[in-house]
Amino acid sequence: MRQDTAGAAQAYRAAIEKYPNGNKIPDALFKLGHCLALAGDEAGAAEVWRELVRRFPGTVAAERARDRLGARPGS
Repeated sequence: MRQDTAGAAQAYRAAIEKYPNGNKIPDALFKLGHCLALAGDEAGAAEVWRELVRRFPGTVAAERARDRLGARPGS
């Protein structure tokens, strides 16, 4: 089974754009960052995760993003 990270990233971006204040946005941002990381865009992933931490600091998704950011050199 092949992962369609580009298609998944596009779907997460669409959801984020359509429902910018929805209750699923923290998870969508985390997953978007994960897709970017899988695709080799470490800088893009870190940028998305920093936005998640800034916009939704008290969420489980933000905590996971902080963990991922802490594991990356230069993040």
